[in-house]
Amino acid sequence: MDLSIFYAKLFGFYFLLMGLIFVWRRESIMPIFEEFAGKKTLMFVIAVFEILAGLAIIVSHNIWEYDFRIVVTLIGYWLLIEGVLYLLLPGRTGKKVIKNVVKVFSRPGWYISGSFVGIILGIYLLNAAYMF
Repeated sequence: MDLSIFYAKLFGFYFLLMGLIFVWRRESIMPIFEEFAGKKTLMFVIAVFEILAGLAIIVSHNIWEYDFRIVVTLIGYWLLIEGVLYLLLPGRTGKKVIKNVVKVFSRPGWYISGSFVGIILGIYLLNAAYMF
C-alpha cells in the first residue's frame, strides 16, 4: 500500500471518528481540554509524542503535491510545530497562552465548528484514499 494512501486512511478515520465523538460528547470532553492546560507533565509527554509523530510523517511523507497528499504533509508539520511550541513556551507564559487558547476554543460555537471541520477533513481524506 502506498504510504500516502495509508496516512490518508489513518488520519481520515481518526478525524472522522474524533469529530463525531466530539459532537456527541461535547459536554464531557470540553472539561478535559480545560484541565489539560494545567498539567505540565501531561503537556510534556504529549509534546514529545507530537514531535516524534510529526517528524515521522515529515521524514516519510514530505510531498507537496496539490491534492490530499499535501494535507498529510501539513498534518505532520502541524504536529511538529505544536509539540515544539508546547516545549518552548516558558512555564507561566506557556501555561497562560495555552489556557487562553483552550478558553477561546472551548466555546460551544468553536467546538462544534472544529468538530465539523474534523468530520469534513476525515471524509475528504477517506474519499481520496479509497478513490486514488
